[in-house]
Amino acid sequence: MNNLIRSLTVILFCLTSLPPTADAQGHRRVFSKIMTGQPYILECYLPQITNGPNYPSWSPDGTQIAFGMKGSIWKIRVGETTAFELTEGAAYESMPSWHPGGRYIAYTSEINEEIHLKMLDLETGKVTEVTSGISINVEPEWAPDGKRLAFVSSRTQGRYNIWMMDFANGKLGEPYRITQDYELVPPTVYYGNWAVHLHPTWSPDSKELFFITNRDNKHGSGGFYWMKAEPDAKMTRFHYEETTWRARPTISPDGAKMVYSSYLGRQWQQLWAMPRRAATTSRSPTATSTAPARVGPPTATVSPSSRMKPVTPPFGYSIGSAASLNRSRPKGSSISAPWASCG
Repeated sequence: MNNLIRSLTVILFCLTSLPPTADAQGHRRVFSKIMTGQPYILECYLPQITNGPNYPSWSPDGTQIAFGMKGSIWKIRVGETTAFELTEGAAYESMPSWHPGGRYIAYTSEINEEIHLKMLDLETGKVTEVTSGISINVEPEWAPDGKRLAFVSSRTQGRYNIWMMDFANGKLGEPYRITQDYELVPPTVYYGNWAVHLHPTWSPDSKELFFITNRDNKHGSGGFYWMKAEPDAKMTRFHYEETTWRARPTISPDGAKMVYSSYLGRQWQQLWAMPRRAATTSRSPTATSTAPARVGPPTATVSPSSRMKPVTPPFGYSIGSAASLNRSRPKGSSISAPWASCG
């Protein structure tokens, strides 16, 4: 089946979000069948309904970027002006994660008040359903060695834990849980009765996981932890602040630093960097030499119109011609969307 390229112009560093509880058609977004972990999970954590590109994922060779937009997964080659739609259908699809081998992309697919993981084979176009059941499954993250996939799931009574699946011969195995339930007493207003475990990211050697949890401090989404990438391994907190609900930490390729998003002490989300295992639990970024430092010039002025700067000159892409990929779409269909800076 053929998948027609759509016509549009985008700037990748600029995101436009509709109200998070509404989809692009104006329908209210609900998960009535699933315990969602209270309002912050729905409003701030789950894949948001957007008109703009989000959740970029590099190809292993660094020449392409996969991203979610308007309910589909797309890819664009760096330096070119045409993006290709890889998936389509009734589900709202987002959060792509490119396998280190280059052939597969795991991503989220939301439909019927559930969010599940799927895997696209870029060589054949085959899509495999990875998770099932009444649950929410998000943030797929491949281990650098390509042998495991970490993700966040509510599959056990609506409580958000980190899970894994082994990967071999193009197939994912059965899910197994890495973190365990932790009851919050008394319960929190925004996160409910149970701790959340969010934003898994791998060490370069695929032996450790870094993530966010509020299991020992109920303010905000919690602190930064690391553990061996094994079920029930010891968790160690190495940094704490209350502003990490969009942290999505990323480890540098050499394993030395971690970059994450935070609005610590400021009005806007910004990028911060710290040593991978900063030996501090201070909330002040200047308290110790291992505390996080804001990425960018120290004297930079941040404003709504200038706070996001492209790493390279803005590369828009225009898609106006009919081209075939792996899925069908009515010939001549196109899409255009307004673009504005993210908030």
